[in-house]
Amino acid sequence: PNADHEQSANHVNDDTLPSSKFIVKNSYDGDERSVQTYLRNVQITPSLKEYKEFGAPVGCLENPKIKSVGCQFDGSLISHITEQKPTSIITLAACKHRPYVVTGSDQGLVKLWDISKLSDGKMYTSSLSYDAGSPVTAIVPIDGYDVFALSTKDGSIQLIRVHVQENSSLKTYTKFQIIRKFLLKGASEHVITMKTSINESKPLLIAVTNFCKAIILDIRTLTNTMTIENNISHGSVLSCVVSNDGTWMVLGTSKGILDLWDIRFAVLIRSWSFGNHLPITGLALYPPMSKKHERN
Repeated sequence: PNADHEQSANHVNDDTLPSSKFIVKNSYDGDERSVQTYLRNVQITPSLKEYKEFGAPVGCLENPKIKSVGCQFDGSLISHITEQKPTSIITLAACKHRPYVVTGSDQGLVKLWDISKLSDGKMYTSSLSYDAGSPVTAIVPIDGYDVFALSTKDGSIQLIRVHVQENSSLKTYTKFQIIRKFLLKGASEHVITMKTSINESKPLLIAVTNFCKAIILDIRTLTNTMTIENNISHGSVLSCVVSNDGTWMVLGTSKGILDLWDIRFAVLIRSWSFGNHLPITGLALYPPMSKKHERN
């Protein structure tokens, strides 16, 4: 049976994994009390790869068929997915290092699709399914890990790990595992879009809400490190883009205004507006160009 069948399992472990505990020691052997007090109060947070509940870090997917000059798409249809009916797919996120995508519906259904098996005709249904209990609003992958962030209409944000079983060249996706949860405090507040800035020493998840807020979360513990409130007079925030190093972000609003924020200090740097004031529904970083391309 497929994932919609009444006998199908909900492929998720609802028992949220506790955050890893670490003991930090120092090598100071002296008797100076002030030094000992200082060392005891130094806050050291391990890097993301030290948290075992995220799984082992993995590299990007490499395809020998793709040349350095870029992909050559022929536009041919490889599969037509209908399992999601009658619900509507609201959001979709693709993994960069494995051939799968995760979709979320307006009924709260989260599904994982194995693209390699769909394209080969070996499978016509989803590999994993999960009922989030509330309409899904956004999904974003955590680059370098088999983990994705999921937000729902009830104000919940979850980090969900995809468990992968590998036997020689065969990869099987076995289950979802909820490893972190965060709940927004505002009544009727929910996330509308999410972005990530993945750095081993400071991995960030930026969640933009329907209250014109950008909540900066530390992915390691999914705790709130900063909340930025955009000017309501600029309109509702509809889109967001974050720099690769996690130092700035740009918010696009319903009134056609772009707001540039320095997220290190929660400072609004500059705002721009377009003459037609049309809503800005999407933002993306322009791909970096080499100096050779810049000269051309």
